[in-house]
Amino acid sequence: MTFEQRVAQFIDEHRLIRPNMRIVVGVSGGSDSMALLHYLNSRKEKDALFLIACSVDHGLRGEVSYQDLQFVASFCKQKDILFLWRAC
Repeated sequence: MTFEQRVAQFIDEHRLIRPNMRIVVGVSGGSDSMALLHYLNSRKEKDALFLIACSVDHGLRGEVSYQDLQFVASFCKQKDILFLWRAC
């Protein structure tokens, strides 16, 4: 069984995702949150999900924080995922 199949099995067994759900995903631009967003996007059509990616730029890492924000925004635009962000 692949890793993706194990994740799907866990989600299905625990009923974490149901058809027509709205899911807000906190995305930093790091590998973990991007993997989660990518996985949920792969289930979007099958489960009729409405995904919202949300990111907060605390400005703690200067330009790098902004670049991460732009990376997430670009990914979301390519995948037609609503992207909401806030700078603090």
